Amino acid sequence: MNPSFFLSLHFLWILLAVTNLAVQWAHFRNDQSARLYTAKKITTPLLLLLALLIVILETKGFPLIPGAILLAMGLGELGMEGSDVVQSKAEGEGEKKADSIIVVMAGVLFLLVNLFIGITLIVRNWYLPTVLISLLISAVVLFGIFFLTIRSFKPVPETRTQMLLYLIGIFILFTGALVDINSGISLLGIAATILTVSDSLVLIRMGANFRKNTASGYKILGAFLVVILLLYYVYMGVLIQIGSPFAIFSV
Repeated sequence: MNPSFFLSLHFLWILLAVTNLAVQWAHFRNDQSARLYTAKKITTPLLLLLALLIVILETKGFPLIPGAILLAMGLGELGMEGSDVVQSKAEGEGEKKADSIIVVMAGVLFLLVNLFIGITLIVRNWYLPTVLISLLISAVVLFGIFFLTIRSFKPVPETRTQMLLYLIGIFILFTGALVDINSGISLLGIAATILTVSDSLVLIRMGANFRKNTASGYKILGAFLVVILLLYYVYMGVLIQIGSPFAIFSV
């Protein structure tokens, strides 16, 4: 295909990312707006699926690593977006049972993505001493974050369980990233590192349970939202590069 066509697709993706950021921020400021909520529910998975389309067209096929990751996360976002994992609920507001089941299924998809990326990097760069050291470093850093968050904010037992399950995927993901960094960083390793930071921030936000109805909580949640979204966009951009014939680094 014409290179200008691919440039147009990349520009369209960047434009959609900017639109999504604007919609996410607008909804954060006015979370009672049904239109903004719908726009957020549409643009977030669409961003991942458009990235998938770009990868498929550029490789003229379905590359397993970026393709499976983007597809799984796109489907996961259909259920996760709007849940209390990605936004703060008002006091006393809960999710319907059906919505909760969908969120659990979406969470499983995201867990599988983290496991897939982490295990792929570990197997690809397998060297037992490096893997063991990476496992130790990952455990110290992530479980340190986990216990510090619990000690500081004292989340309810249900939230602690959710955090622990979420932590398992991040643990394997970060281990894979560390192993890859030691072996010479690859694009997939860069993506894993970015996702580790993003998911760690989500983990802290889950445990802290900040509320928007306080001035400090509003500012902190707003900062978390913007930083996590920017990391997420960069992560998707790296996945697009994995499928690009013009990628600078190896997969």
